Amino acid sequence: MFGNSFIVVVRWDSQLHILMYFFLSNLSFLGICYSTSWEPYVLAQCFRDFPIIFYTGCYAQMTTSLFPGMTECLFLAVMVYNRFVAISNPLHYTTIMNNQVCIQLALGTGASAFLVAVLPVIARPDCYCGQNTINYFTCEIQALLKLFCSDTPVSRSLGLAVSIFTLSLPFTFVLISYFHTVVIMLRIHSVQARLSFLHLWTPANCGHHI
Repeated sequence: MFGNSFIVVVRWDSQLHILMYFFLSNLSFLGICYSTSWEPYVLAQCFRDFPIIFYTGCYAQMTTSLFPGMTECLFLAVMVYNRFVAISNPLHYTTIMNNQVCIQLALGTGASAFLVAVLPVIARPDCYCGQNTINYFTCEIQALLKLFCSDTPVSRSLGLAVSIFTLSLPFTFVLISYFHTVVIMLRIHSVQARLSFLHLWTPANCGHHI
């Protein structure tokens, strides 16, 4: 909480109004939202002998924790895309990654993550069977699936699709981007040129004022 809050506060410095710090401050804000979405409730329940949570509260906790977590994953992919553009098209970087595009990317990741986070609420079953105990600290999708009365192939397929969209695809994009960066560096034979390339790749030089 302190580290993320510090980055958000430091963002108020006018000297740090460059694109990379814009992304970092938003990422830190998401970290604050994720930490405060479930940890206070879990800590409060630790002092109870028989902690309970209602179904509505369970789904609310699951949704509010999934939203910032998924947004972080997508936002990391956006940050990698920003670096990818700076490396691949350094002369056209300020034209491609302008202020409007950056804001649209930030809002787009949040909107996409919100739509994906509310899917468990849409797929909520009519009734539950068996025990009503969740052996987790928080409400997890896999824990709730065990309480469903009917078979859950649709819910499991939906969970798999969500995982691919928010985890596998961003992770794959990050790997491809860094592989592309390594290939570019290997093609540079001059040591001085490599140092200049690394200087361009640093966050302080990979952005414009926003």
